Amino acid sequence: MKNLILICILFLSGCFQSSAIGEGTTYYNNKPVSKITKIKKGDVFTTKKLSNFKVISTKDNLIYLSENTTIQFLELSKIVLKKGKVLVKGELIILTPLCGLSSDNAQISVLYNKFVTVVKIYKGSCRIVLDNKIFKHEAQNTLLIKKNNIIKIKFNSNDKKIEKKDLKLLK
Repeated sequence: MKNLILICILFLSGCFQSSAIGEGTTYYNNKPVSKITKIKKGDVFTTKKLSNFKVISTKDNLIYLSENTTIQFLELSKIVLKKGKVLVKGELIILTPLCGLSSDNAQISVLYNKFVTVVKIYKGSCRIVLDNKIFKHEAQNTLLIKKNNIIKIKFNSNDKKIEKKDLKLLK
């Protein structure tokens, strides 16, 4: 807890631009780690079972890694989600083998495994790039992305029925 408070104070004072802190077994570039003070292009974070990690990549961007998750930084605001689940707050580009996402000052969670990408938008909006087309989605949407396919799932609070709706292509 002391380390988290220190990182928050240093971060808010502008002493550094990026940091990471976590619990459990987390690897940073294949080395066990609990705290990082500088993140750079190409860095890889991997969490193991019963682990979690919080990454502050820039002043406005937070990335929370769930257990059994691997991400790689292409830039401070662009990551590749190789496996697992992340919760993102801010403006980030998230790439998975199935699609690309751009969060517009949003809070979203992205789960990826080799078969599907699931995107839940809690706040704000995000754009999804699939087959060279861009789709925009607003808060409270859950999206299931399979190869070349997006299914928008909306839960009706009255009867819990799942509805599939077509997506609107941005012009």
